[in-house]
Amino acid sequence: MLFPLVNKKEKSYMKLITNNSLQSFEIYLSTPTGAEPIWLTPRQTVAVPAGYISEQIHNMVNRRMLSVKNA
Repeated sequence: MLFPLVNKKEKSYMKLITNNSLQSFEIYLSTPTGAEPIWLTPRQTVAVPAGYISEQIHNMVNRRMLSVKNA
C-alpha cells in the first residue's frame, strides 16, 4: 500500500511510522472504511495519511516502540 507524500486535493499530510523495536508486530490504522492492519518488521518505515493514526499507534509511541514523523 503506497500513498503519495501530499494529496493536493484533500490537503492530507503524510506521516512516517517507524518500528523502533526489535520485534515485528501488526498495527491498525483508522481508515475511513474501518481498521486496516499493517505488519511492521524491525526498522521498517511506512508512510500513511495523518488522519490514519490510531490510539494504538499513540500508545506505542509513548512506549517508544514506534516513532511518528512528518513526511
